[in-house]
Amino acid sequence: MFASLGLPELLRAAQHDDEVFLPRLEPGWQGAALAVAGAALGEAWALLTKMGQASAAPTVAMAPEWAARLGPALGWLALAFIFAGLLIQLSTWRVRGGWRLRLDSGEFKPEGLPGQPVLLESTQGYALSCVAGDRFRSVAIDLRHEERGRVARIFQTPARTSMKNLRACSELTDVLAARLGVAREGMRV
Repeated sequence: MFASLGLPELLRAAQHDDEVFLPRLEPGWQGAALAVAGAALGEAWALLTKMGQASAAPTVAMAPEWAARLGPALGWLALAFIFAGLLIQLSTWRVRGGWRLRLDSGEFKPEGLPGQPVLLESTQGYALSCVAGDRFRSVAIDLRHEERGRVARIFQTPARTSMKNLRACSELTDVLAARLGVAREGMRV
C-alpha cells in the first residue's frame, strides 16, 4: 500500500475528526531493487568493456565484436536504472501500520506495530512532544509521561531539507495536544 506523506490531510483530520490514524511510512522496496539492477548492469558493462578492449588488442584472443558495441549502451542504461531507483526510493512511501488515536476518549492503539494500547484516563502528567526522529532527517511525535518518559512514538515522518514537514508536524502536535487536553512539549517551528 503506497501513500504520500499527506501531512495537510492528517492536520485536517486532527482538527475535525474524532478518530485519526497516524501512519508509519517507510520507503518502498521497488527503488532499491531498480538501483541494484542498475548496479548489476554496470557490472555487465564493465565486463563487456573489458571484452571489447581485448578484441582490439592483436595479441589477445578475439572477443565478440558485439561486446564493443553493446558496452557503452549498457553503461548508460545502468546509470539510468540507478538514478531512477534512487528517485523512486526517495519519493515512494508505503504504510507500515501506525497509531489510531481516538481524540474523544484519549485512546491510543497501535495497528500493525509493536506496542501496547494507551488510555489517557487522566491527562495529568502526559504530554505530546515534537522531537527529532530515529532516522536521519526525520521528525516525530512522542506521547510522553512526566515519570515514565516516552510511552509511545505515535508518528514519524521525513523532515527532508525544507521546513515544510517540520512546520506541519509541529502544527499537528499542537492540534493533537489541544484536542486531547495534554501538555505540548518539544520543538516549535
